[in-house]
Amino acid sequence: MKTLLLAMSTLVGGSATLIFVGRERLGIARGQILGALAAFFASALIVPATIAGAFALYGIWPQFRYWVFDHNVVPGLTNHPAWWVIIFAVGFPLVTLWARRIVAATPEAVVAARRSFVLVTAGFFFTALVSF
Repeated sequence: MKTLLLAMSTLVGGSATLIFVGRERLGIARGQILGALAAFFASALIVPATIAGAFALYGIWPQFRYWVFDHNVVPGLTNHPAWWVIIFAVGFPLVTLWARRIVAATPEAVVAARRSFVLVTAGFFFTALVSF
């Protein structure tokens, strides 16, 4: 599940960076964004889809589903206290506020985008990993 969290963190970090810095300031057209998203999803899904397809083809999909998804999710439901969700609810907005301040203080758009992307991606990943 950490791989899915990393992919989600990357998408959140990229989206937040585009919102904070602005695509006009970076000089990126909408078509370039859509092309990059298509390439990201295609490259990120090829290997997992091939592996899942092979398991389904050989008739062992239920075992694959259990050991990849259920085995990782079910223990997490009782591993830590429910109030830990507050860490994400409080921590991630603070991370985004910090990223907005960094973007506002950085004069170069590319440097601001890099800093924002790394901070938001890592902040989302860490707070979600600890919370859920």
